[in-house]
Amino acid sequence: MAKAFLSHSSKDKELVEKIALQLGKNNCHYDKFTFEAGNLTIEEIFNGLEDSDIFVFFISKSSLESPWVKREISTAKGLISKQIIARMFPIIIDKTIDHNNPLIPDWIKKPYNLKYFNNEVLILKKIRQLLNESNLNKYSHLREINELFVGRHDLMQDFERKLITIDNQKPTCIIASSFFDGIGRRTFLKNALVRTKIIDKWYDPVPISISAKESIEDFIYKLNFVESVPEIFKHDFSKLDIGEKIVLAQKYIKQFLNNGEILLLIDEGSIILPNHTIVDWFKETISDPDLKNQVAICLVSKFKPYGPVIKKDKKCAKFSSR
Repeated sequence: MAKAFLSHSSKDKELVEKIALQLGKNNCHYDKFTFEAGNLTIEEIFNGLEDSDIFVFFISKSSLESPWVKREISTAKGLISKQIIARMFPIIIDKTIDHNNPLIPDWIKKPYNLKYFNNEVLILKKIRQLLNESNLNKYSHLREINELFVGRHDLMQDFERKLITIDNQKPTCIIASSFFDGIGRRTFLKNALVRTKIIDKWYDPVPISISAKESIEDFIYKLNFVESVPEIFKHDFSKLDIGEKIVLAQKYIKQFLNNGEILLLIDEGSIILPNHTIVDWFKETISDPDLKNQVAICLVSKFKPYGPVIKKDKKCAKFSSR
């Protein structure tokens, strides 16, 4: 199976170790997992790099100045050119560094879109996505499983009809509910979004679950878990009216989308209510003009929304088997 080599400075170990532990020792080369304690050698680094499919470079002032990291980068460059390493993922984790830093090698600066990330959830998601891509490229049986779709043809046609229109207008929110046996709602959504070129086949959104007893305040806090915004904890929700909460929700959704993500909500009855109506705060939230004409949210719903409401409100598109 595909492995990622985590190239970093020891001074950045707090973040990198969190990511390594969640990836698991079978999916990455990380010094605590791979190299014998006190016995880190060039030979060990070469072996780890040659056994890797993805080279993840955590860019910081410390890593750019580290002799060990410089050797790893130099070795990785040669292995990438020989196609032994399939992909490189350079990521800035130090606020004092930008993409123009003179210590970043030109061969990394020019072809890669270097961005600052401080969110381990999104970093982990991207690495897993690259590993999935590498596995699918290497192993034909995984490609066959991934491309196997047993959904009904008429349901996929309905999806294409609603998303591919003459005026090219896209709904802000796609709702999937009440699917038939043999296919899950999330499976359908991913295949349909790939087929209509909203996402590529390697993309896997971060799911956010909303229980029946949760409300807009919980929704905002859960958005913050994925796209960390420390200022959110300065707000006293008890003193904010619903309009102010909606503005906050819209703000954090847009920050999430700016990172190229689609929001996947797993709703157990908070947004689509048991009486099949859509809760008012959610309808207002997705009415933000900045969210218009882009698929921003995929909502996997326990309850099927009332049809006429969806038809009247073009911000949503509903898909269901019955």
